[in-house]
Amino acid sequence: MDVEVLINQLEEHNEGSVLATKKFNPEEVIFLYEEKNQSILEAIKKYYEDNFPKVKFNEVKAKEGEVERLEEIIRNNENRNILVNLTGGSKVNSLILSNICANKGVRSIYMNIKEKILYIIDKNIRVMKEEYEDLELSSLLSASGKEIVYDSGELFSNKNLKYITKKIYTNLELWHKYKQRLYDVNVFIHNEEDSNKMIIKTKLLNKDEKSILDKILLKLKEIQEIDFRNIDENDIEVKFNNDYLKPFIFKIGTWLEFATKTIISEIEEIDEVKSGVVFLWNHSNSNIKNEVDVVLVKDSVVTCISCKDSDKYNEDALNELKVYASKVGGKDANKILVATKEPIKNTVRERAREMNINLVIFDGNEERFKKEIKKLICKNNEK
Repeated sequence: MDVEVLINQLEEHNEGSVLATKKFNPEEVIFLYEEKNQSILEAIKKYYEDNFPKVKFNEVKAKEGEVERLEEIIRNNENRNILVNLTGGSKVNSLILSNICANKGVRSIYMNIKEKILYIIDKNIRVMKEEYEDLELSSLLSASGKEIVYDSGELFSNKNLKYITKKIYTNLELWHKYKQRLYDVNVFIHNEEDSNKMIIKTKLLNKDEKSILDKILLKLKEIQEIDFRNIDENDIEVKFNNDYLKPFIFKIGTWLEFATKTIISEIEEIDEVKSGVVFLWNHSNSNIKNEVDVVLVKDSVVTCISCKDSDKYNEDALNELKVYASKVGGKDANKILVATKEPIKNTVRERAREMNINLVIFDGNEERFKKEIKKLICKNNEK
């Protein structure tokens, strides 16, 4: 299909416009936008300059429901091979544009990225299965004025963290029995002047806790992650040999985030996985930052995963996941909450269903967990 001009509607998430540009290779793109989306317009313009330097970029201001303006835009370009992309933007304007195209014999398309369907609307409507080109997470975000400012990817090649993580989830019952002791500030005293040092008050531990602690300290020293010494019969000074292990151990749920990312990375069908991802939502305000535990991309569709190493998650956790998923991946984003226990409140699972959030319980069984995640992520390809 020869396309001279591709007309798109600007929206918060512009993957439909990017994928249409990749597929139809137009000479020019025109983005219809409203004044309130000026910052997103600047972001998509920069994206096209970087990724489609041969495509002429134009923008035209058009308010929602402005029929005459939309007719004028089509009329000004009808002597060229136009293709109108109805995929994103205002539903009202999409309906108006669809009607204008039908009256003037102009081709239009609608892309269902999640279901891999392309609708080509001309004299007839053709429904086609379409393997859309895969977009990386950074591309999906930068096309919408967002960016990744940090992710913890460099840690996932660390064999010692993999060893520690696996020891936790293959001994989950033991972990859940004793993990709260890690957050007892009377037992584990962190050095405010040197973040890599800590004092452990062993006199506050029972016999079983002391036995487990001794084994852990010896193993961590053996793999050269820490050094430790007995100050006296009750106090142990621990020195961490790096900057990552201490926050890994003492930040709640970090091991689960690590395990989720590691296991999911083994699913061949998934294109990209990141964890501990900090997003900058708005270029004009560098303070608007949020973190998503695990983000993956398959066939240009984003999945956001929140990890909870407990049974105390509630509707607030679901709402947070819903908001972040919408910000990162738009209306098509998948949402998964991974937890190590069923929620205390029975209503949480029902509320998750209502919000289209999948709740997955990880009990330490890698293969079962991988199979369940794969089923959720790849379900649209099995239809």
